[in-house]
Amino acid sequence: MTILHIDTSINGDNSASRQLTKSLVEQLKSSQWGEKIVYRDLASNPLPHLTLEAFADSSVLDEFLEAETIVIGAPMYNFTLPTQLKSWIDRIVIAGKTFQYGPNGPEGLAKGKKVIIALARGGFYGADSPAAGFEFLQRYLTAGFNFIGIDAIRPTPAGLSRPASFAAKSLGIPAVPSTKGVPRLLFCDDTKARAPAFLQKVQKGVRAMSKLEADDLKELSPDDFAFPKERKEPLSDADHVRNAMARFDQVEGASDEERDEAWRRIKKAANRFGIEVHEKSWKELGKKR
Repeated sequence: MTILHIDTSINGDNSASRQLTKSLVEQLKSSQWGEKIVYRDLASNPLPHLTLEAFADSSVLDEFLEAETIVIGAPMYNFTLPTQLKSWIDRIVIAGKTFQYGPNGPEGLAKGKKVIIALARGGFYGADSPAAGFEFLQRYLTAGFNFIGIDAIRPTPAGLSRPASFAAKSLGIPAVPSTKGVPRLLFCDDTKARAPAFLQKVQKGVRAMSKLEADDLKELSPDDFAFPKERKEPLSDADHVRNAMARFDQVEGASDEERDEAWRRIKKAANRFGIEVHEKSWKELGKKR
């Protein structure tokens, strides 16, 4: 198995994202995620901007396709990703290789890959932040990798609020329900905790639903819940939509009318996050098809 390690920061040893990716790769290697490490420093050895002639060189694409796990350091420059990283992405989003067009539109072909992105944004860009509208790093990467078939899951909301020396320890622990063969895109922010715990969960395949923090729950509006009256089963991202479906029957005290409305909310959220729902009614949940 191969781990592809990509750094993009221009800040050398002072880079928070480089410290994060180094810590991640060391932990992944010791956890036997990959016997082979392929390293590419896009700041020291940048790729030229994409041209028609550049399509003839498939070395970057081949390197990506041969790796089972990809670890990327992604600092925010002027509200978005470094141009060095953009040039790399331009070489892996290739029709017929990582995506194709079918009768239902584009379909991602990057099967079974795990992509871990270490964000370093130097500020707070969460949904409730005044700077939320300036966040084009995580949003771009989410869209790009989702397009080639690597599903995005909830990142840890934070910004750089601690010194870089703390960064190697500060990874969020996002999680999704386990689905064998489903590719994953994991975002690790440059502030929240703890690389060993995160990697242990990933290594063992633990994909238990991560709970929203109490402060996060308080900030959600009633419309963000499947059961708004009870404020139960948040629908803020794909993880929690799946969880709401799995826990639907565990919500107590709801009438059939409230469950009908909750099911409508879940299906609407599932459609928004690209989750396929086979059941026509909440009464079919848990039944064999």
